[in-house]
Amino acid sequence: MKVHLKHPQLYPAFAPTTALSAGFDLRWPDREIVLLPNERTAPIDLGVSLDLRGLPPCMAVIAPRSGLGSRGLNLANTIGVIDQDYTNPIMATLVNTGRREIVIRTGDRILQLLLVPILRPAVTLVSEIDGSGRGGLGSTGVA
Repeated sequence: MKVHLKHPQLYPAFAPTTALSAGFDLRWPDREIVLLPNERTAPIDLGVSLDLRGLPPCMAVIAPRSGLGSRGLNLANTIGVIDQDYTNPIMATLVNTGRREIVIRTGDRILQLLLVPILRPAVTLVSEIDGSGRGGLGSTGVA
């Protein structure tokens, strides 16, 4: 994976925090802000561009870091899907869905970027699908 950092000073290294971390932390590149409840940012260039084209079929996903998400800092579109052939800067709009203000400082780790393998199967159109006998929301029953 090739990575271009617009603000390399924000990233001591662009790597997962630990050997077993699932993803890469993305940092707030702008000046400090305070997000009030139900307030959102404008779309912000996170200062990171990826080139995934040399990898096996995959995509990148950006999601809130769980600690901040539990406080109400979320992506306005709930999750970001980055196609393998997208090489422009990664953008995000943050929203405070919590009950308290959230302070975001320059360099804060705000989102995480995950690489996810993608299956690209051949598609066969059929006139119907033989059902399993199960169906509907919550069809596996109640524990």
